Amino acid sequence: MKRMTAFAVTALLALSVAYAADQPEQAIAQAEPAAPATEVKPLDVKATGQREWNYFKGQAETTDKEMMTTLLNELDAWLITYADEDTGDDALLLKADLQTRLGDTKGAIVTFMRHVYEYPNSDLSFTLISKLSRMIDKNISSKLKPALEKVRQGSKKTTKAERMADFLIQMSDGALDYFYEPMIQEFEAFFSKYPEYGRTDEVVLALGKFNASHAFYQSAVFQFNEIAAVYPDSPLKAQAKVLAASVYENNLRQYDKAMALFQSIVNDFPNSDAARASYVRIAQLAEKQSQYTLAVEAYRTLITKYPNTEDAYTAFINEAELLRQKMEDPTGAVTVLAQAADMFKGNADKSVKALTLAASIAAKDKKDYELQIKMLDRLVAEYPDAEPSPQALFDSASISAEYLKDPDRAALKYQQLIDRYPGNSLVKKAEKAIKKLSSN
Repeated sequence: MKRMTAFAVTALLALSVAYAADQPEQAIAQAEPAAPATEVKPLDVKATGQREWNYFKGQAETTDKEMMTTLLNELDAWLITYADEDTGDDALLLKADLQTRLGDTKGAIVTFMRHVYEYPNSDLSFTLISKLSRMIDKNISSKLKPALEKVRQGSKKTTKAERMADFLIQMSDGALDYFYEPMIQEFEAFFSKYPEYGRTDEVVLALGKFNASHAFYQSAVFQFNEIAAVYPDSPLKAQAKVLAASVYENNLRQYDKAMALFQSIVNDFPNSDAARASYVRIAQLAEKQSQYTLAVEAYRTLITKYPNTEDAYTAFINEAELLRQKMEDPTGAVTVLAQAADMFKGNADKSVKALTLAASIAAKDKKDYELQIKMLDRLVAEYPDAEPSPQALFDSASISAEYLKDPDRAALKYQQLIDRYPGNSLVKKAEKAIKKLSSN
């Protein structure tokens, strides 16, 4: 084999250098042996957390807004992991101080309130209460103060998770939706910190109500529907479905979704109060969509399933108005009201109201004065001591005279009024009416 010339060797070396320059990684890999993999040792979490806290304290006096915001965000993350450490209560107060300096009064008040629940026995309690009181007095309206003062009483629950759940539920009450933004962050922190809490469904329901009160309706129904999907054994499922259906109906105007949820309630919880109320809502939804026959069917079902209840009475009244106003069936309306008076015969207020309305419909819608007198006479006969009875008897007499042209019948009724209710203001009118009938 011939030897390479000096020129050839020089050229080959140049080409090798150029190749290595274009593809350095490959060249280095070929030139050096691979280093053995280094094992990554886990951190000592507790020690790292303490070092982080020491670092945060060292930065706490900064006046730079960007630095304060960064520190605040880091503290939020740190508190999820290390809130149970001895320095957790100090860290929460530092968070409130940063929020105050950044002008986030709402957030600072929420953080102080959280401290009351999370660290009820803290050595810093007096300092906290003093700061919180001053902040509330200076920044919160008199309208909100009573509700906030109630929350500030704290919780008697044993575990921190239970106390924090109480905090979220109480602070998400409708009167305190002023604190919506910082409270949403507290909900998120709770779900991250206490994934094993046994009553998370209660917290989710509170979050749904909070979103609904703040007009975040899609978020609200998401949380309400989440309860049935994620917590199948929750005792709150029926309530959550009612709330979701109500938002669909009243806020989102998605009537089909509302109807489907109400229907699922009567199917899944047939003996519950929620089912009873759902029949009313189904009927009302059907009315809104001009499905009047379906509405009547829902009212009838409710009355049959839950007789002698407040909802049954409401169903009677609503069905009568539906028959009268939408279905042009005043006869049916009077019949329904008479049925209501039958079912609630022992309840003077309800029966009298039903009979009075039936008499009015008979006169105004049917011009059936005999039927009107029948309803009025029944009212007087069954409830002689009811406040409207003297007027009902007087009206029955007047109708007999004016519309039915039956003076004898009218005179008899006027006399009954005089005899039964001698001290009533209608007696003089009845006496005049009898004289007038006698002179004709």
